Amino acid sequence: MSDEHERRKALIDHLFAQAERNRRAGQVGEGEVPAQAPSSFAESPSEASSPEGLEERLRSRLRQLGTDEGLRQSLAEVSASLAPGSPLQRLIAQYLQEHPMEELIDQARQELATVHRRPDWESCKARFLGPQGPVRALVKNIQSQAPEQRPAFGQRINALKTALEELFDHRRQELEREARRRQLPPPIDLTLRPRLAANGTLHPLTRLRRRIDAIFQRLGYSLAEGSEIETEWFCFDALNTPPEHPARDEQDTFYLPRDLEVGNVPRRREGDKTERHILRSQTSTVQIRTMLAEKPPLRIVSPGRVFRRDANDATHSANFHQYEGLYVDRKVTVADLRNTLFFFLQELLGTQVQMRLRPSFFPFTEPSFELDVCSPSLGKLSGQWVEIIGCGLVDPEVFRAVDYDPEQWTGFAFALGLERIAMFLYGIDDIRHFTRNDWRFLRQFA
Repeated sequence: MSDEHERRKALIDHLFAQAERNRRAGQVGEGEVPAQAPSSFAESPSEASSPEGLEERLRSRLRQLGTDEGLRQSLAEVSASLAPGSPLQRLIAQYLQEHPMEELIDQARQELATVHRRPDWESCKARFLGPQGPVRALVKNIQSQAPEQRPAFGQRINALKTALEELFDHRRQELEREARRRQLPPPIDLTLRPRLAANGTLHPLTRLRRRIDAIFQRLGYSLAEGSEIETEWFCFDALNTPPEHPARDEQDTFYLPRDLEVGNVPRRREGDKTERHILRSQTSTVQIRTMLAEKPPLRIVSPGRVFRRDANDATHSANFHQYEGLYVDRKVTVADLRNTLFFFLQELLGTQVQMRLRPSFFPFTEPSFELDVCSPSLGKLSGQWVEIIGCGLVDPEVFRAVDYDPEQWTGFAFALGLERIAMFLYGIDDIRHFTRNDWRFLRQFA
């Protein structure tokens, strides 16, 4: 048995030595017939299979061929010298079938290493595993194999397909991880000192409101606030606005659903009709509630948001801020109104401000005025007359609505829009900037 073992080992070494010589001499494909194995080494189909260890020795030598095409072709020609069907010839034939599959895996691995985008990965996978790929061609080649070899050949193709799919799945997972990493922010060095957070700043409307508050507080006025949801009586009836007035139309006022109940704003009921809730269109409602709750004399200012059905553009908004004032005392005249507002304007716009009163009409004041100013501190409108405040003496009907005796008490009221004043003072040309919450706009007032 030892002599047979040595004989087969010598045969294996002879085969690979001959294949190596053929490759180096460049004889493959040039018409020369490689030397045949010694006849004493030729196996017949009836010989027993290789002793233990010889098969592994042959497989080891086969793996040494790598991807050298010349060696494989030489091996195919040299193996022709073996007896057909012998164990060695079957192993070599199996190798010559399997090695292209191994090369296919190496080729896929090399190409996947150059793939960095998902579309490229899809294209690469289609080339190897698609309907026109080499794996599909091997499947079609099963029928050309001998019947007894087809099961083993099919198993090798399945193993090849599984190996390729694992390669592609692994690379896909890597690409997904790389994509997630690219979405992450840059790493943070936790040893660095933290950046100091930027200090916040007041909104320009808040700054202006506090500035106006301070002026009127020096004149003895107190601050009064109220709900932004009101009823028709407080917003219209108590302010001497008749039912047929255009402001009470649903096209001009935000009416809330009839069945809506607001706990802190009760509604009045007259017969079968209950008044509706609305979004207040002016802060004059705060003046009515204050007069109902307090006895004269009184001085209040009532800033807050109001709502009107205006189309949004550079100078109009459905939601803006109003600043109103009310002074009630004995023998209040237009002179008191003029002097109060003139002091306010000088404090706000400077001592060079000029003002004038133009007759106008408001349902809740009589007489009523539009107050125009001309000042060098109004930006693009400096030196021009600009309407800025509506004002007048409180109409006696308003006093009667709150049970003030108009024979004893008189007063004046005024109202201005905070956005309008802020646009003049800060040179803002679009009212929509106040509500866009754009940091680039807001930081200019830091």
